[in-house]
Amino acid sequence: MTGAGNGPRCADSLHWWGDAAVHGWGDVAVHGWGDAAAGGARAGGSGETNIVHEVVGCRATVLGMAERNRPRRGSARLQVVCGPMFAGKSEELLRRVRRARLAGMSVEVVNHALDDRHGNGLVATHTGISIPSTALSDVSGLVDLVNARDLDLLAIDEAQFFGPELVTVVEELLNGDLTVVVAGLCVTYDGRPFEPLPSLMAMAEDVVKLTAVCSVCGRDAAFHQRVRAGDGADALVPTVAAVGGTETYQARCRRHLEASA
Repeated sequence: MTGAGNGPRCADSLHWWGDAAVHGWGDVAVHGWGDAAAGGARAGGSGETNIVHEVVGCRATVLGMAERNRPRRGSARLQVVCGPMFAGKSEELLRRVRRARLAGMSVEVVNHALDDRHGNGLVATHTGISIPSTALSDVSGLVDLVNARDLDLLAIDEAQFFGPELVTVVEELLNGDLTVVVAGLCVTYDGRPFEPLPSLMAMAEDVVKLTAVCSVCGRDAAFHQRVRAGDGADALVPTVAAVGGTETYQARCRRHLEASA
């Protein structure tokens, strides 16, 4: 729709001219038509002059909307999603990733290379939801990845596998104005605190601690335990053998948490 001799109105221009204003016509309007508009204004105004003003104004509107969705400097936050196995941690992480992308943010999703239960390059939930990710084996790879991209948000799944060194790296990323969302186990299969999640929880602006469903009684389960004999390794040391699902672990409430095999 257009006004009588006045070019497209701004509301309509968001549909008619929005892409053009963002991808090139806006610059033409500023650097080319702008001079003509100035001349036209001195001569008493014209339809072209009004069109120029509409395009320039709508360009500012479109770019302003995008700018409002980008984090402002100093607004970086640490968000931690933690709990035992089968609590829905990865599902909550992916929900936040989807929301951030809908808001136009630049997002990178990272998983640890040890967790290849669903294949490399995927963060997947126990309910079958998945999203592409970058598999890394240590925090140095994490730093390299972030330095290579202009990110608004970094999402890290299975954070416990990165070890205590992750705490220092996350703090540096936050100081660089990058929001970080971390999901992982805060407790081992024998009931001990599992770093780095406890330390990250202490640093975070936003902590969500989820529970699972006890496989014995159905109550809230803040723990999980191994039900199949392992390799005898310390539960605090991540290994390939420690990676598993329902065939290896069960969610348990405090009452039904037993000594792990």
